[in-house]
Amino acid sequence: MQRLTLTLLVLLSLGACAPQRELLPQIPLLSPASLGRSVYAQQQLEAEFNGQSWQMQGALEVTPQGLRMVGLTPFGQRLITLLWDGQKLLEERTAHLPQTVQGERILSDVQLMYWPLPALRAALPAGWRVEQEGGVRRVFDAEREIIKIQCAIPDPWQGRCVFEHQVYGYRLTLDSQLDAL
Repeated sequence: MQRLTLTLLVLLSLGACAPQRELLPQIPLLSPASLGRSVYAQQQLEAEFNGQSWQMQGALEVTPQGLRMVGLTPFGQRLITLLWDGQKLLEERTAHLPQTVQGERILSDVQLMYWPLPALRAALPAGWRVEQEGGVRRVFDAEREIIKIQCAIPDPWQGRCVFEHQVYGYRLTLDSQLDAL
C-alpha cells in the first residue's frame, strides 16, 4: 500500500491549494461496493501545479466492505491514511501535510478516475455529466469540460493515466499496477 494513495493525496492537495479559483460542487463519495470489484493497486505519481512538480508513492485497496488509501513521500514517510466504509471517512495525517489537503476531495477524484460510469453518473451534481470514449474520460459542468482523464490502455488500473483538472489547474500522471489481494 505505498503508491496510489499518495497519488490521490496530491491530487486533492493540488485542487485544494488552487489560489481562490472557482469552487466546484463536491461530488458525493460513492460506496466502496459500487466499484463492483476488489482491487489492490500501487502507483507512482507525478503531480504538476503552478509550474512545480512532485513525485509520490501511494497504495489503494478497495473491497466491498471498505477502502483504504496510504500516501507516502518518495522516502517512504507516511503522509496520510484514509479509511472509507461507505458511511464514515477516517483520516490520519502527518503534521507535514497542508490543511488544505482534504481526504474527501482525494477520494472523490480517485472515484472519478476508476469507478464505473453508471455509479459516477448517479452521484454527479445537477448539471454535470461524465462521458468516456476509448481511454478518455471527460467530466463536464453543463457544456464546459472541467476534468479530462486519459489512460494509455483500457484498464486504468494497469498502466499510465493522466488526470487534468482544467478549473483547478493541476495535472497528475499516474503509473498504476494491480497486485493480488
